Amino acid sequence: KLTSIMPSPAALVHHFKSEIVKNYRKYIDDPDVAQEFKKIVEQKSWKG
Repeated sequence: KLTSIMPSPAALVHHFKSEIVKNYRKYIDDPDVAQEFKKIVEQKSWKG
């Protein structure tokens, strides 16, 4: 099954969050990226 090889949504969110934390500076220092990033966060509400 596909589900057995796919990571769980929780795992994906966790990975996504760690990537954000790792690259936080890079995101915030680039105005365009910061804008896009803000949109994504508002859309998906990864905050929590």
